[in-house]
Amino acid sequence: MARDESITRRANRRLPDLSPSALARLVCGMTTTAVEAVIGRYHRPNLYHGRRYYAWIGNGAMLRAFFNGPDATLSKAILSVTEEDRVLDLRGNIRRRIKNCTITRVWNCIACRGRYRASAVPPLVCRSCHRVCEYVPPGTKVPAPGRAKAWDEFWRRYKTEMSLLGAYHRGKLRENVKLELFDIELKASVRRRRP
Repeated sequence: MARDESITRRANRRLPDLSPSALARLVCGMTTTAVEAVIGRYHRPNLYHGRRYYAWIGNGAMLRAFFNGPDATLSKAILSVTEEDRVLDLRGNIRRRIKNCTITRVWNCIACRGRYRASAVPPLVCRSCHRVCEYVPPGTKVPAPGRAKAWDEFWRRYKTEMSLLGAYHRGKLRENVKLELFDIELKASVRRRRP
């Protein structure tokens, strides 16, 4: 388990830093190189409604930055997480900018039965057991941590349904499945046989 966590931490170091403290250092007029010096390498340039933008894909979030300012400098930045797309404040004092780019969510530590409100980026690491906490998308009710039996049953079902969802996205689902927690039905992948 500790080996898996160290591998995850090393992989996360290579990803862009999209934490509020890093994003708050972005200001209008920066070049792509200056932005890369703050948050890391961008993924690739792309088009959005005909406007060119650069994408930074981090752990659980994506930053889209537009360089339409004078001499192709930073003019707008949008942080995208599961909950929302937030236009970042690129002017004003640092405290206001940190507040603007902090999107809070509820994190759950399965092992410690802890529940925390913290920034969506980066994923929260539990203060007690130092494991990465889990995030459940809005609309799915998580039982109170004090209800031990319901809590354990929920997380067992949640992990099972998440693995089925992963298999579906990889095209490896062998039969139709109804996901009760997410209230969706997945159709089995049909593989064509070669004649």
